Amino acid sequence: MEQLLRDKYYIKLVMMAIFIAGDLFVNSKSEYEALQVDEPTDTSQQLLFPPSNRSTAYEEMSQLQIILLGCSILLQASIFSAFFLILADTFPFQVGLLGVVGAQFKHMPIAQGLYSLMTISVGAMRLDQVFKGNTDIWSNAFYIIMSFFHKLGAPCYYAVSLRSAMRLGNEMYYTKEAWTSSGETISDAEAQK
Repeated sequence: MEQLLRDKYYIKLVMMAIFIAGDLFVNSKSEYEALQVDEPTDTSQQLLFPPSNRSTAYEEMSQLQIILLGCSILLQASIFSAFFLILADTFPFQVGLLGVVGAQFKHMPIAQGLYSLMTISVGAMRLDQVFKGNTDIWSNAFYIIMSFFHKLGAPCYYAVSLRSAMRLGNEMYYTKEAWTSSGETISDAEAQK
């Protein structure tokens, strides 16, 4: 692989890893720290912050939850975009052998779709609880199950994403010789049949 393609590959791979780290950070924040409302503990604070002002804390919390869900969706789209940009530099992609190369990376779009669906589902349930004024999301058994599978699926999604991108670092994907027979591309040979 020529040096420019190799440099572009590594830049995109590092960006993908940064997006994954960002998604991991947002996941860790969204269920715990973002759902805490500082309730006054002593009576002097209750006089300064009467219950009518607590609605502001709930509004801030709901805004934060919307922002975190939006960031998570944006980061997941960025992860897939980084993978697609790496894929776009490969020889089979550039000559239109999408079926051949797509069959080798069929797990990536499946993992992306499932994980995004779980993220949106868990985020929507969390927002629903916050908009109802309930900060104890752990009292909902279905939410606990969904959150468990979302957190269990996250490392699998990250591994599939990184593994797919790292496989695209193989020189085979950037040389014509690996995809041609007797100087003809595979699609040319199939067209003659």
